[in-house]
Order: sequence, then C-alpha cells, then structure tokens
Amino acid sequence: MKDDAEGAANEIEKIDLTDVRFKELARCASRIVPLLESAHNKGDKDMIAIFDDMLGVVYALIDAHKLNVSGKTGESDYSAIEKRSKQLRDGEVRRVGNWMAGFHFNNAIFRISAVFARLVIRFGGKPKEQDAREEAEKAFLKKKGAPWANKEANAVRKEVNTLKHEVGGVFKGRAEDLTTALTALDQLLTLAEALY
Repeated sequence: MKDDAEGAANEIEKIDLTDVRFKELARCASRIVPLLESAHNKGDKDMIAIFDDMLGVVYALIDAHKLNVSGKTGESDYSAIEKRSKQLRDGEVRRVGNWMAGFHFNNAIFRISAVFARLVIRFGGKPKEQDAREEAEKAFLKKKGAPWANKEANAVRKEVNTLKHEVGGVFKGRAEDLTTALTALDQLLTLAEALY
C-alpha cells in the first residue's frame, strides 16, 4: 500500500500559474473547495457529485489548454481519426495532439452542460430543467439584486446539444472555445456560491 501511495505522489504535475489560463483554472478550483467542503459537512451527496463534476471540468480544461486547444472553425481531419483508430487497434495510445485537445475540451463541455442542468434543478426546486431554471434565476436575482449572467453557459449547452443530437456532431466545426468554457464554468460557480 505504501508503495502505491508513493507512486501516486510522484505522479502529481505542477501547472505554471504564471500562465493566465492555468491561473484562472486554479482560481476556479479554489472556488470549488469551500463549496465541496460545505456539501460534505452537510452530508449533501447530490451537491458533492455536482462539485466533483465541476472539478472534472477544471481537469479537462487544464489538459485541453496544455494541448493548445483552439476553436475548431473547419471540418475535422479524417486522416488523424483514421491514424488514431489504427494506433489504438495496435495497442498504441497517443496522448498528445489536436485530437486529444478536442477530446479533453469535449469532456469539459459535457460536464459543464450536466452541471448546468443539475444546478438549476436543485436550486429551482422543479423536476423539469426549464421550469427549474426560471426559479433558480428568480432566486439568484432575489439574493444578488442582479440577474444571473449565463450567456456562455447557455452557449455551451447549445454546443453539447449539437454533439448529442445532430448526426454529424461538430465534425464540420465547433462554435465554442476555451474562453467560452471558462466563462461558463465561472457562471456556474457564481450560481452555486450565491444559492448554496
């Protein structure tokens, strides 16, 4: 057991907090910590699960940023997909490149979309997301005296719905980027901090 713990400790990677994006992601994690601790102290396993998924967003965006994820304005490169599929078939796992950056970005935005839905249902007190969202927005307005800014969070939800429901997904191009995803995460944290 001790050897496993020592091995795991050696696998910690330090990110460069002088990099603006990494610094912003670390700040998001610092905002998750008190929310997670509060949920734990309350024995609120549903909110622990939500904050765990938020932490997953941070991890996925760190990996996407490390791999220089960029906006995808054009069609996906078939040759890269074919090459990766053949490499995996042969037991070779490639962990770098644009395809992996997109993989991590997709992971992040799927989690953002899921957290969005679950937070508004929790704070809105209604089983249907649309009804709950209206109630959560009212609660935020009452508590903060200003509307909940969620334009980017909604844009991410739209992108995820394209990935989920359109046959071609985002093969022909992506609408959202790292900046949008970071802002969406910030908006979800702002909602959680206000209402939890």
